Amino acid sequence: VTMWSHELRGFRHHEARRQHVLDLHSDLAWYATSPLDSIYKKEIASIVTPFQRIDIWDVKDHLDFPNYEDILKHKLEPGDPRYLTTEITTPTRYFFLGGALQAMSDTFREFAEALVQPAMFAHPEPRRVAIIGGGDGSSLREVLKHNTVDEVIMIEIDSMVIDAAREHMPQMSDCSDFEGSAASCFEDPRAEIIFDDASKFFLNNYSAGKSTKHGLFDVIITDALDPENKSSDLSTEIYTNVDFVTALMASLTPDGVLAFQIGTAPNIHDPKASKGVYAAREKLFNLLEDHPDTTAMLVYEEAHCGFEEPRGFMVVCKSENCRHQWYADSDAIDFEVYQRIRHTKSGENALSHYDGATQYTFSVTPKAWETVYCRREPMPEECHYRGLDMDTEIHEFDTDSEESSFYIKKDETTGEALGIFAATDIEEGSYIMPHDMASSFTISKESKDNLKENAEVMEEIDEETSEAFYDFLAFVEENGHATLSEGHKVSIVEVGPSSLIRAVDSADKANIGSIMPRPEGFKLPTYSPVYERRRGLLDVFLVATKDISEGEEILRPKAIWG
Repeated sequence: VTMWSHELRGFRHHEARRQHVLDLHSDLAWYATSPLDSIYKKEIASIVTPFQRIDIWDVKDHLDFPNYEDILKHKLEPGDPRYLTTEITTPTRYFFLGGALQAMSDTFREFAEALVQPAMFAHPEPRRVAIIGGGDGSSLREVLKHNTVDEVIMIEIDSMVIDAAREHMPQMSDCSDFEGSAASCFEDPRAEIIFDDASKFFLNNYSAGKSTKHGLFDVIITDALDPENKSSDLSTEIYTNVDFVTALMASLTPDGVLAFQIGTAPNIHDPKASKGVYAAREKLFNLLEDHPDTTAMLVYEEAHCGFEEPRGFMVVCKSENCRHQWYADSDAIDFEVYQRIRHTKSGENALSHYDGATQYTFSVTPKAWETVYCRREPMPEECHYRGLDMDTEIHEFDTDSEESSFYIKKDETTGEALGIFAATDIEEGSYIMPHDMASSFTISKESKDNLKENAEVMEEIDEETSEAFYDFLAFVEENGHATLSEGHKVSIVEVGPSSLIRAVDSADKANIGSIMPRPEGFKLPTYSPVYERRRGLLDVFLVATKDISEGEEILRPKAIWG
């Protein structure tokens, strides 16, 4: 075995180092030319195009033991010593553009599915899709799996990227197993390839006052270099040009969705984003936040893409209904997958990694995004409400009157509950019945509609059962409130003694309120990892808004939940 490493000699200015594809800061050097622990590495192609440099390498690390495909290919039996050697391991093929890693042969499916599928399923019925970049064909392959799609337009500046990928990594654009598709995704009749600068394409066709023959898109996938790659002018233009972002939003249908790969995921030790290495990403966030058509920006991570660190992605919604799709239950997403995704000729699943459970993990924003977001200056208001204060007093209702901070006053004649009263003095800021509030259940609009339909059907069959349905729906209507997440279409229903707290017209007359005050006209920020992570807390928790004396009735404002 011959081990070798290539390193640049001499001293260079950091700008010169950044531009050199073989500098140790480049992915090409990091994964291929520099490591000494690679027992096999071979240059497959090195191509200089009018726009960039393409490098393709095969690399085998000294700890690359056989994967599942290697085991099947070589028909290994239990106890075979080759399980613990690299003898039969297939080298990983790496695809670089301008020294930046774009794809790997063994993990491109995970990356492409993480980029494309969340956005596609965030739209109720995507028919027209655009892909910015994506010359390796993997994003196109993911889009073409959807039977709702009528047309895909890929805007790729460099035809030689497609040529190189088709020759050396054909599996990335292989649609041969999908029913109704061509052998190569690039040959699918639904696909159109436009060789153009994506920035100019959108600016020339979708800027204010311009008409276009290309029509509007339901989903746009941005599969270009990520924002932290400063060696590409195209990358800079896509992520920091306000006119381009405006044209991009103008090209979407009313329910349109954007998908971005946004580079390395942050960690909790990062400085505020505008000052660190992710400043270009923060600039993109700011441009999208400021755009009047943006209703939601949802960030997520995938750690199985083959990169050294988890990769960040973002879905941007033009309609608030996007959140309803985004936060759908995992079984609902699985049903959507069953309905939308084309069958394969082999009988294998068309999706290798993405399913309802995967989408559920994507819907929970990782904490580092919240931590870095709250380092903005000034700090966003909602950042003050990240979790509960462990030093704050908690006042619960208990059936044991000795333990309870509250009691129910009843009408002496009818026994009807008149309200909830304080059994002890309660300080302003104390938490009110957190156990009961946390026990609230959620019910979706679809479930309520289904119950109503069943009640109507049962009227002719079983009147008693029908009445039970109607009673339950009336309880939900009386004791439920909408979630803070606009478009989610979920009601939170209180089921404990908190439901007996009387509501008053004026907040001044009330003595409890939401854990986070919501002024009149409050609107959810388009981007806030705090709200996305803490919506359960902000949807249900109550605090005392003033000191409450023993014997005083507990009162909430009617508009407590907005």
